[in-house]
Amino acid sequence: MASRSLAIVLLLAAPASLRAQDRSPRLDLQLPATITARADAPTASLQHVLAEGHRRELLTSGWPAKLHCRVELWRKQGGFFLSPFNRDSLVEWDIIVEYLPATSRYQIRRQQDGKLADLGTVSTIDDAEQIIDRPYRVPLTPRVSGSRYYYAFTLDLSTLSLSDLDAWQRWVRGDAEPAVHGKGNVFGAVKRGLGDLLSRLLGGETQTYEVRRPFTAG
Repeated sequence: MASRSLAIVLLLAAPASLRAQDRSPRLDLQLPATITARADAPTASLQHVLAEGHRRELLTSGWPAKLHCRVELWRKQGGFFLSPFNRDSLVEWDIIVEYLPATSRYQIRRQQDGKLADLGTVSTIDDAEQIIDRPYRVPLTPRVSGSRYYYAFTLDLSTLSLSDLDAWQRWVRGDAEPAVHGKGNVFGAVKRGLGDLLSRLLGGETQTYEVRRPFTAG
């Protein structure tokens, strides 16, 4: 924890120019030329999600990056121009990128539907980006032929705070669920609050990106 605290101080003192890069995270959702009901699904892809300088510094200082991905399918109700779209279904998953100091490597995992998948362990952040950038076919298909739809792909990009990090590590180890709120000691609450504050000061607030793709199911 001492090395992590030192990294925090250095990051807070670093010039803003060192905590930002020209590249910014991007996301896309590719659709087949024709989407057939109950058959075709979109493919989600990400790019440059770890490109920002401050996020890389946080990652190598022991603060995992969390990518919360959500694809929603919305269907138009009725045939009128002003008819509303209602959400039909959705798929969510998390990608956690964590630096392992013991081996100086980065581990990438996907958490979805209560299951954890190991996507790979690499030696550089650029290699981790290549794994994250792999297209992912989203199991979300329209059900009604001839209906108008749109997909909404949202990415919430954040750095885990102390409380999030503790919960994540316990979950990975298979430990019991975190204690019920209100039953922890005062020191633990202060520690979690300080971790959240430091995360925000270091640029750890959640950044949200979204793209939409309209279509008519065949």
